[in-house]
Amino acid sequence: MAKRLVRARQKIAHARIPYRVPADIELPERLPAVLAVVHLIATEAHAPSAGDDVVRVDLEAEALRLARLIAGLMPGEPEVISLLSLLLFTAARRPARTGADGQPVLLADQDRSRWDHAAIGEASALLADAVRRSGGVAGPYQLQAHLAACHAVAASWPDTDWDRIIGLYDLALGASANPAMALNRAVAVAQRDGPAAGLAALDGIGGLTRSHLWHAARPTRWNASAGPARPGRNSWRPPGWRPPDRTSASSPAALTRSPPGPASRVAERTADAG
Repeated sequence: MAKRLVRARQKIAHARIPYRVPADIELPERLPAVLAVVHLIATEAHAPSAGDDVVRVDLEAEALRLARLIAGLMPGEPEVISLLSLLLFTAARRPARTGADGQPVLLADQDRSRWDHAAIGEASALLADAVRRSGGVAGPYQLQAHLAACHAVAASWPDTDWDRIIGLYDLALGASANPAMALNRAVAVAQRDGPAAGLAALDGIGGLTRSHLWHAARPTRWNASAGPARPGRNSWRPPGWRPPDRTSASSPAALTRSPPGPASRVAERTADAG
């Protein structure tokens, strides 16, 4: 990364590319790239690529600061509002993401009374505003914010609206057929309909057979006859299951964590291990 930055600086210097603030007319064209960078910062905050921290609080705060700054500079822009809403929904769950021992706590097991409900309220209001301003045409960050809202407003894990979550994934896949989103949807199907249905959905996905996430989602020791999830029970866990450490591959219940980026990474995590 350091070498890339050096080469970029050298190219700018040699080509004498001027530094200038873009004109207002240029902002809409540049906005998707700017939002993608902010989203990447937030993703790194909640899934650090190095170190032992479950959450990088400094990066989370910086992503929120930048999102608020952009929202102030471009008020009324639906995708900007949606991104800020998404980041608030996600940040609201941080207090419950780790236990007393510092280990990650899955979304299904989190104490929801510890969530930041003021942030959830702000995020909900922002999402409603984004929907109104977008005229019913949801962009990728609005879809992610809707997915995050499904978890944030659920009183408990069994109360999660998996029908709505799967419907939102269907909308996202209709806009951009992407294997990563299809995998996220398969995990949601497993939560609603049981492991056999989830594995069938996984089998229908192409392009992910070399991905560790695809293989982590289908361990052979699962009991495929466990049946659909029931209130008070998350059926889609293998015998002897335990939360992964920070160096392991994502657990099945964490696989719906959306990867960064606006197009291929539309889905908010339907079960958050970090």
